[in-house]
Amino acid sequence: PKYSNHYCSDCRKTEKAYPNAFKSETSRGEQNTKAKLTEAEVIAIRELNADGYKYPWLSRRYKVSQDTIYCICTRRTWKHVA
Repeated sequence: PKYSNHYCSDCRKTEKAYPNAFKSETSRGEQNTKAKLTEAEVIAIRELNADGYKYPWLSRRYKVSQDTIYCICTRRTWKHVA
């Protein structure tokens, strides 16, 4: 039997059907609900990396993965932070 659940994966994703469902994917930086770092921490990570600190040390210090640190330092993520 078919169920009438408007949150099913087959439904068309519209703002009316999902008013807040994709908010975390459209917010940048600290405004993103899934963000684990602040803009100040991102700036500090980039400065420490420029001073010679390696990704493993930075990832342990800020409790994020080495991939996250790499993406921050190469500006793949957090691009909007100067």
